[in-house]
Amino acid sequence: MKQSRTMMLMLGCSLAALLLGFSRSAEGPVVVVDVVAAIEASDAWSQEEARLVELAQRMQSEAETLKDEITTIQNDLQSGILTPDSPERMRLEDQLLQKANAFRAMQRTIELRINSENARILEQLHDLAQKAMSSLSAERGWTVVLPRTPFKVPESLDPNIVRSAILDQSVLHAEPVADVTTIVTSRMNEL
Repeated sequence: MKQSRTMMLMLGCSLAALLLGFSRSAEGPVVVVDVVAAIEASDAWSQEEARLVELAQRMQSEAETLKDEITTIQNDLQSGILTPDSPERMRLEDQLLQKANAFRAMQRTIELRINSENARILEQLHDLAQKAMSSLSAERGWTVVLPRTPFKVPESLDPNIVRSAILDQSVLHAEPVADVTTIVTSRMNEL
C-alpha cells in the first residue's frame, strides 16, 4: 500500500512539473471555455433550437391527428351498435389495428428524427465553436484552450458519487480572466 502511494505521489509530482514546465514555455496564455455555455448562448443555437421545436410540433400535430382517428374508431367500436360478428365491426377492428401500428411507428420516427436533428445541430455548432476558438487563438495568442465544466453538486451525496463528480471536472480552478466563454460566443455569432 505504501509503495502505491509513493508511486502516486511521484506521478503527481512529475505531472505537476510537466504542467509547470509547459505553462512556462508556452508563448501565450492558457484560457478556459465552457463550450456548452458558449453554444447555448449563441445566435445559431437559438435559431436551430426554434427550428427543431417547430419541426417537433409539426410532427406531433400529425401524430395527434392520427391519435384522434384512433379514438374515433375506438368510440365507434364501444358504442354497442355493432354486433361482434358484423363485417363493419371487423373492418373497424382491422382499421384500428393498422392505425395503432402506424401511430407507434410515427412516435418512433419522431423520436429518431428529433434525436438525429439534434445530433446534427450539436455537431455543426461544435464545429462553429472550434472555428471561433481557432481564430481567437490566432488573434489573441492563446496557446491552449481548455474545456471548463462547471461543478454541479450531485443529487446524491454519496461520497463516491461526489468524488467522481469532482474528478470529472476538466479544470479545477481558473482565474475569472482566463474564462473566455463570452468571447467565444461573440465570435460564434460573428461567423
